[in-house]
Amino acid sequence: MTFVPAPPSLGFPAAPTAEEIQNARVGYQAAVTLWVAESTQLWARFTAMILTNGALLATRAWIKPTDVVIRVAMAVVGVTVCLLWWFLLRRGYAYLGFLVAQARDLERYLAPVATVQRGHDFLNNPDFVRRHRVRDRWIAYIATALFAVLHILLIRF
Repeated sequence: MTFVPAPPSLGFPAAPTAEEIQNARVGYQAAVTLWVAESTQLWARFTAMILTNGALLATRAWIKPTDVVIRVAMAVVGVTVCLLWWFLLRRGYAYLGFLVAQARDLERYLAPVATVQRGHDFLNNPDFVRRHRVRDRWIAYIATALFAVLHILLIRF
């Protein structure tokens, strides 16, 4: 997920009132809850697309080699599913970035709470990035591309 910069201030004064802090706390809880829910939905959609592509490829195994039209049609359906999958991933990751940015912005008003900001700092630590970081977004995009290529390659077989 790409962490976008925190959005501009929500307009709270330098010393927010108790009501504004409570509103920020409720907004923060909502942003984090939506973030978790969207993450769950994103991976549920990913799983559904893996299963859909697997079903298409399994169905493809039952088609006779002489049925060229059906093989091409199955490839077109498979590539179309992969394009839909790519758009779903792109939109899901964009929404996650927005929710994280909102939570990070609201943390400024909830000192000493800085959980999302600390996570951002940890993930962007040069030592961590160099040794451990592989963006799950790119793995998902590569899986999508591999399925699309597989659908195309299986036209011949």
